[in-house]
Amino acid sequence: MSAYYDEDTNTTYYDSQIVLNISEFYDGKRDTNVFIVYDKDDELLYVYGSRGKSSKYVRYEKTFEDVGVLYKFLSELVANHDISISANYLLDLTNHDDYDSLESKVNRHNEVVAYDNTRLTKRLLEKYVAGFLC
Repeated sequence: MSAYYDEDTNTTYYDSQIVLNISEFYDGKRDTNVFIVYDKDDELLYVYGSRGKSSKYVRYEKTFEDVGVLYKFLSELVANHDISISANYLLDLTNHDDYDSLESKVNRHNEVVAYDNTRLTKRLLEKYVAGFLC
């Protein structure tokens, strides 16, 4: 990611970029949600995820170098349930962003494209990562 560092606030500010948002639904309710951010400098895919919508559920962060390994991880999370996948153009990303801050920034106004009620396949994930992140 192109960025600049502000010593006074100990914050790195990144250029605006597209972030993928994958939500898995079970019995009509969002059960799992992940954000995928690509860091061009490190050549890493960052995953920020949560189970459920309440703060009582786990939040996690992981990095991946390979889309195939990322797919294996995500396919276990969504386990053949319907998903929604969107690409959102986000401004004001920083090194302090986490799951909650990404969730607060994603909305219909910055949505580039979205598909609902689909299944996650390796080919679909590869297409989205190649087309929007790398």
